[in-house]
Amino acid sequence: MSHRLAVDLWDVDELLSAAARAERAGDGNARARHLDGVLQCWRGEPLGDLDRLDELVPEVQHVRARLIDATLALGEARLAAGDAPGTETCAERVLSVDPYAERALRLLIAAQVHRGDRRLIDAAVTRALGALQELAVEPQPETSIVLRQARDQLDAIAVGGASGTHTRVRR
Repeated sequence: MSHRLAVDLWDVDELLSAAARAERAGDGNARARHLDGVLQCWRGEPLGDLDRLDELVPEVQHVRARLIDATLALGEARLAAGDAPGTETCAERVLSVDPYAERALRLLIAAQVHRGDRRLIDAAVTRALGALQELAVEPQPETSIVLRQARDQLDAIAVGGASGTHTRVRR
């Protein structure tokens, strides 16, 4: 009988390396599969029992940042593939641990624009603008572009006769 020690962090490192190799090879599908594996490994706060040790806080933050980056990259790949629900899942996963992550807020808006549901677009825009206002920061240029796309989509829905209200998107 063979015993194998399984450590999620080792699996994450292996999957991230495989995703990077797939990206260099131009294999977007393989990259997305590996990034999805990273997302599956992310259960709870990474190394949560170690973040109380001051000397390990930078390592814990590094692991968390890698998980967030991989999840957002997967969300972006899903959006490019037209998978709005999968995109939303990735954005919400990140926002559950960092409600001010502008890249995740932007991804959520883009997913809702892709869906074309006025209520969902409005909610995502309101959430993003609220977070940016709380931080007292202006949107990054990429976010301004997505906000413009959301405004245009909301205007197109309004012209098309859809009912409901929407937030006017600034910038």
